[in-house]
Amino acid sequence: MKIDHKVMFNLQRYSFRRLLLLAFLLIAGLLGAASLRGLFALEGLLERSTTGAEQALALSAAAQLIAERSITMERAARQYL
Repeated sequence: MKIDHKVMFNLQRYSFRRLLLLAFLLIAGLLGAASLRGLFALEGLLERSTTGAEQALALSAAAQLIAERSITMERAARQYL
């Protein structure tokens, strides 16, 4: 295996503290990006949950209206008979 001394020299040019800071910033950036993605996912879930709750409320009101109308129709049918 041939070792490229230019690459080794470039890495040695940076101090340990500078490389440590670079690694820390890279990890912090990745964690920040992951947390932002999670935040957007949670916002999407919240929006879908709100939409689902509104639809459930509308369906519940429609079912209640149908139940009331069926009772009214049963009464009218009994009176007719």
